[in-house]
Amino acid sequence: AGVAAAAPVGAVQNFGLGIDDPFGIASGPDGNLWFTNQLNDSVGRITPAGVISNFTDPTISAPSMITAGPDGNLWFTNVGSNSLGRITPAGVVSNFTDPILAGPTGIAAGPDGNLWFTNVSNSSIGRVTPTGTFSSFGGTGISFPTAIVAGPDGNIWFSNNGAMGRIAPTGAVAIVSDPAPPGPIQPITAGPARHLAAPPPHALRRATTQPDFTT
Repeated sequence: AGVAAAAPVGAVQNFGLGIDDPFGIASGPDGNLWFTNQLNDSVGRITPAGVISNFTDPTISAPSMITAGPDGNLWFTNVGSNSLGRITPAGVVSNFTDPILAGPTGIAAGPDGNLWFTNVSNSSIGRVTPTGTFSSFGGTGISFPTAIVAGPDGNIWFSNNGAMGRIAPTGAVAIVSDPAPPGPIQPITAGPARHLAAPPPHALRRATTQPDFTT
């Protein structure tokens, strides 16, 4: 008595209150899910029970991707204002700007305790410490980078206009060629000893950290 019945396997529930063009989503250190609302310039939080809260701030502008940071906060990219945002689990927002920011899109926590992000507009990879110190890394072959993720090999991997790129915590960049037909690679995530990417149309690509590609 008093124990809720388990939801059937594969059951889908929709949650829409206060959500407007959600884009990025990440697990937070507080046990909730955090997401970006691009059209109403806010960051949302949803509990496992489905309770939604929205957090607004004048500095939030077309937020894109979001990730849990090494400092116990959530970090997100503001495409609309060329800035990075940080929000605490309590909903307190801080904004970080720097001249190297140019269309920041993807963001991920790196193995070095920093945040790494993609700059779409100037084809570079950026790094910011939890205290807000920025560094920029360019390199031959970086082109329109979008998604980014920490890999199981201790490097950071990013999607790169039909290919994939790898950057070491030291900033050394390598572009991984792909024998499959070129096309935009958007979401990318780390799997068990492999990276998974989902480019259109209608395919998944898998890359080992050596790397080899399978479509």
